[in-house]
Amino acid sequence: MPMMLILLVATIALAATIILSSALVAVNEPAATLRAELAGLAVTIPSLIVFLPSSGGLAAATISVVAYSIRFAIQLSAARRTFSRPARSFLLLERADLGWLLSQARRIAPRHT
Repeated sequence: MPMMLILLVATIALAATIILSSALVAVNEPAATLRAELAGLAVTIPSLIVFLPSSGGLAAATISVVAYSIRFAIQLSAARRTFSRPARSFLLLERADLGWLLSQARRIAPRHT
């Protein structure tokens, strides 16, 4: 059970990384994503070599959280610079976000007469 909870946290960090990566690539900033991926690998590979034999799956899950979090931090920093927005705007929903989402839902919802 603890490993599953650790992996749940890892999934949150991974999802955020995937979203930021897509946004950065969409505005022609793939180098930021590459830097984040390389940093994640630089942590993952040696950590697995050192900790996996003695701690098994629990170590692997923890290393995943750390690596995904590092990737997210690097991409968040790049997104802040690229989009000239504070980190908060990438982490929290704002009223404008909800308004946009509602307008999109209304636009694509089937019309009932």
